[in-house]
Amino acid sequence: MECKNSAEFTGVIEGNKPNEEPTTPEENDLSITRPSLGSDAEFDDELAIAESIKLVDMGDGPVAIENSDVELECDDQLEGLPYSSITNCKKFKSYHRNLFIPGVDITATITNYERNLTTHVLNPNLYTIALAHGPFHWKIKKRYKHFQTLQQQLVLFRTSLNIPFPSKTHKNKRKTFRQNAPVSPKGKRKSALPRFPKKPDVLVTYDKLENRMKQLENYLNNLLSFTIYRNHPATIEFLEVSHLSFISGLGFKGKEGLVRKKTGSTHPGQSGCKCFGLYHCFCCIRCQQLCNDMICSRWVKRWLFMKDTFFGYINPENGQLKSVILYDQGFEVVTGMYSIGLQTGFHVQTLSRQISLKCYTRRKGKEWTQALKEVAGTTAKEFTQMNPNRSFAPIRNNITASWFVDGASYMSAVADAIDNAKEEVFITDWWLSPEIYLKRPAIVGDYWQLKNLLKRKAVRTRKNIQTKNVVMCKRLH
Repeated sequence: MECKNSAEFTGVIEGNKPNEEPTTPEENDLSITRPSLGSDAEFDDELAIAESIKLVDMGDGPVAIENSDVELECDDQLEGLPYSSITNCKKFKSYHRNLFIPGVDITATITNYERNLTTHVLNPNLYTIALAHGPFHWKIKKRYKHFQTLQQQLVLFRTSLNIPFPSKTHKNKRKTFRQNAPVSPKGKRKSALPRFPKKPDVLVTYDKLENRMKQLENYLNNLLSFTIYRNHPATIEFLEVSHLSFISGLGFKGKEGLVRKKTGSTHPGQSGCKCFGLYHCFCCIRCQQLCNDMICSRWVKRWLFMKDTFFGYINPENGQLKSVILYDQGFEVVTGMYSIGLQTGFHVQTLSRQISLKCYTRRKGKEWTQALKEVAGTTAKEFTQMNPNRSFAPIRNNITASWFVDGASYMSAVADAIDNAKEEVFITDWWLSPEIYLKRPAIVGDYWQLKNLLKRKAVRTRKNIQTKNVVMCKRLH
């Protein structure tokens, strides 16, 4: 009698009617996985989850739901994100930033390591990780503690995830992802994450380092294959990417990372200690460090990024682009205690801007200094070297730019450019009338009038035309 009541109680809990047979855990795609036994013991079930899961913010926290069949079918292979992704400003703690190219995988390869038991006793190995995402390639350097922190944050995220109970239709439609997961020739599940190596690096001997590198590489590659973990803020910070990383119109992906910027150091004459604005301080090195670091300065978190001919920083609280600094002939970067009075910071200066930044470690500061100097001597060399006639840019041949003598030819070229636009039309002006005729004389009536051209373009491409002129937007509506 007790066994019968237990069976009936189990059927009710699983969402079945009393006259139906109880369902097994294998019939539930979103069922909580149990510790694996046997051949699956090397897999980590703490992060096991179906690959088709996505997040939806319901107010009380992220809720996991399953993608539809249409969302899972993504055959479009893109070379990069559209240029309009620059305006995709979201705070860095958001789960819906969508930074990666749709349908393109991320591959990670640990190429090298540096071992130093003197300064880093518990984490002596510094791994160099080469990452590839479509046409973009970059390298990062991480220690074992960084992998461990990422694992801990993802485990907490997985355990706190709100997974709703599936419906009967869902049970009949799919089987568990354990059964549908592809199996390798050795009989191991490919969709499950390899178990994270919990042995500290200090206990790993030299002859076991190749195996440790392979374990971390397999763990990271399998982790990046899950969309729900790849878009996690901790993973994005680990990979050192932002919404400007994979935009095809902004050049290659350079070095990125979280730094601390000194407030008031963006414009010349505002950096350094002034003793609360009274006078410039010319004290000893120790007193200068005390003033610059503690008393007369305020440091805020900023996300620093580098591109082929410029660099800038983003506010991580709202994701907005705060400043863009171009390489020029006055570019200079200095670091060190005796140069700027900071042990872990560096100072960047151009002809029009200067900025003081501080990293969390000395190694990070040296990496940023080397990266800035490398870009200045390679891709930005045309702007940092002396050019003819003291120009900021060198002489270029076979370019698409044109000279305009009067406004008639210029407006005609603008009309052709708007008519041939494929992605976005951005208009900015002091004052612009939508009734202006871009091509004159108006032989074909109002065909080349600006408002008619934008309307025709919007209907043809079925996209919104973005403008920055408030008066023009009001008149069009």
